[in-house]
Formats: sequence, structure tokens, C-alpha cells
Amino acid sequence: MEGKIVAATFTTLAIIFASMSGGTNAEIDQALPDEESWLNSITPSFEIIDRLNQNPEPETQADIEVELSEDHELSFTANELEVEGLNTLEGSIPVNSEEDLTLTNFNGVVETGNNTKITGSAEGFKNSQMNVNSTVRIDQEIQTDRIAAEGLNRTEFEFGANHVLLESSDSGSTIDQSNTIVSISSFSGDLEIRPPNKLLFDGFVDEVSSGSTTFG
Repeated sequence: MEGKIVAATFTTLAIIFASMSGGTNAEIDQALPDEESWLNSITPSFEIIDRLNQNPEPETQADIEVELSEDHELSFTANELEVEGLNTLEGSIPVNSEEDLTLTNFNGVVETGNNTKITGSAEGFKNSQMNVNSTVRIDQEIQTDRIAAEGLNRTEFEFGANHVLLESSDSGSTIDQSNTIVSISSFSGDLEIRPPNKLLFDGFVDEVSSGSTTFG
């Protein structure tokens, strides 16, 4: 994306300078980069940099159950965020529904605890009664027993855990530890949050470390 912005900026400036100097259409055309110009190769280069800056592609299947040692802020983007007990929305689009709402294309933070807090934005919300495609801001506390986040992609996590249990059908490996720091370099899949302190990961990981043990 940055490459496209830079290339477009150079091109726009070239056209502006040519126009301000009273250039003809032919002269403005000459101001545009030719087929062999380095400007035409800058976009692929920046796209490669963008990919390098992403977290690694997770390739190893893993089920991870975590009991958090304290309240924690989980930052992620999800295709859908289904929140049990969320049937009202405040803000620019106030909603009061008889059914729980599912947020679509959620990007934000879920703060675990007895009073779970959800902040961020979503591109819409839905249930069996409605399907609204409109950006909404989310900033609400809610008492809930379950939040299901579907479609996480290359997301990094780190938290303190009273207990962690990892099992993998791909490698047959297991991590079973208590009172540790858990670090997940990259996760893709689904995450279920069960307040106040339980997390269930179901998907693929790149690397998971717990204490001196590393998986992946």
C-alpha cells in the first residue's frame, strides 16, 4: 500500500509541476513515468516489504486452552465477533434487540474480567432479525459468559497464565504448564473467550513459547 501511495505522489507532483509551468498535454504526458521508470517497480518492492512486516504464516494445527493469571487486554481483528448478552449498542447507531448481536469485521480490544469491556469498531452487526452494514464504534462493558471471535489472521498474543494446555494433531506435541508466560508469535483461526479468565484457541500457530518450552 505504501508503494502505491509513493508512486502516485510522484506522478501527481510531476503532473502539477508540468501544468503550473504551462505545459501542453504532450508535455504533461512526458512528465509521466515511462514503462522502464523505477517508479513502476517501486510498488512491488513496497508490497514485498509489507509482507515481510506481517507476522509469519501459521502452519501447525494447535488447540490451546489458557487460564489467565490476571485481567488482560486482547487486541485483534476478527471476521465476526459473537458476544453472548450483547443486545444493545450505544453511539451513532443505537440498537436494542431481543437477540444477541454478532459484530462483523471487528477491529479492537476485548478486556477480560468479571465486567468484560469491548472497544473498537465494526463494519456492521447482525442476528436473525437484522443485518446492518454500517461502521459502528464500540465502547461498552458487558457481563457475558462467552465471546466467540472467528477468522483471526496472523495475530500475536502474549499473556501471563495460571495454566496453559496445548495439543497438536499435526505433531502430537503437548505443552502442559502452570504459572508461566505464554507467547504466540502468530495465530490464525478462532478464539473463544470465557470470562473472567479462560481462552480457547482453535486454529494454526507459527510458534508458541511457554517458559523454556517452545512449540512450532
